[in-house]
Amino acid sequence: MYGAWLDCLGVGLARGVYLLTCWPVRRRTSAENFSLNQARDIKGAFVSSQKSEQAAGLRYGHTACGRTGCGGIAIYNALTALGLRVSLAEVLYQLERRRCAAAGGRLGTHPFRLRRVLNLYPVRARRVYRMEALAEEMRAEDAAIVAIWNDRSHPLRGAHFFALRRSAAEFEALNREGIPACGTLAEIVGRGRFITGCLLHRESA
Repeated sequence: MYGAWLDCLGVGLARGVYLLTCWPVRRRTSAENFSLNQARDIKGAFVSSQKSEQAAGLRYGHTACGRTGCGGIAIYNALTALGLRVSLAEVLYQLERRRCAAAGGRLGTHPFRLRRVLNLYPVRARRVYRMEALAEEMRAEDAAIVAIWNDRSHPLRGAHFFALRRSAAEFEALNREGIPACGTLAEIVGRGRFITGCLLHRESA
């Protein structure tokens, strides 16, 4: 009973916080960020951590990917898992321009606006509100993006996004450090609390 109530509270808190802080990054700032990021862009390879040497210095809004860029990395990793060759610099740019960067990127990415960017790619994206439903519906040919509170008891300790893929027997988080492939999604979420998920399926050419 209390778990379901806390889940609803967590989702409501996320909606309120991100709704109040999502204003557009200035066009000039986005253009400057995109130009800088293109010089060190990442394409084709998974990014295991926002703090990795290759990704940490990329610009996101008024901050750096190493601080709050997990949302953009999760989108990039999920699209890459579907076999698409995408640019991380482009993903970050589109998040900025489409009002998905919370507080100019300082609070990360709005978890309920990811489809504004995903709709630019040849994928079908569907929001899923329950962790159990996402785990049940996800197939090996799919990818997913998951948003969680880092600590189920303390939402103020921040949120995290990670990309997810699965095999017949395991789920694998592509940018959730220190978490190996697990038999259940709940094991990957661990002490976190599920906010929302986005299930992705690549469209046929």
